[in-house]
Amino acid sequence: MISPSHLSPGSPARARGGASAEQTRAERINEDPAVLGLGDLDLKRASWRSRQISLLLASSAQSVLFVVELQLGPTDDRHVMRVVERWSTERKRQRMNRCSAVLVAEEIAPRYVNILELISRAVPLLALEMEPSEATEGTPLRFRPVGLR
Repeated sequence: MISPSHLSPGSPARARGGASAEQTRAERINEDPAVLGLGDLDLKRASWRSRQISLLLASSAQSVLFVVELQLGPTDDRHVMRVVERWSTERKRQRMNRCSAVLVAEEIAPRYVNILELISRAVPLLALEMEPSEATEGTPLRFRPVGLR
């Protein structure tokens, strides 16, 4: 489970108390970050608010940092900008050799795939579609990569 030390100060999840769909998904990804298909990763930080989950995952074996922005429902302009902004901030802050942005949504429309393809020329970017689910206990989370050229 995600401990309070992983949450950023003032995170709405800390104040809310009840488990939301966002919190449930974040906790399940924390239990097994490999479900994202990015390899053996450790959670460094997590926060969530209003249908958005922000994760910072690290692979100590490969010195890779993944800045993950997960949004329930379809992606939108703000989601795309948020993942690029967080990638830029964390890349400077962490000074890792390799840092990748990961955009995750239940639906990534073709319009956004085209935009993400352009962005991926300058930013190491992965896009994953999450199969919608109730995120109930025992229901596996499934992610599939969206092809960026």
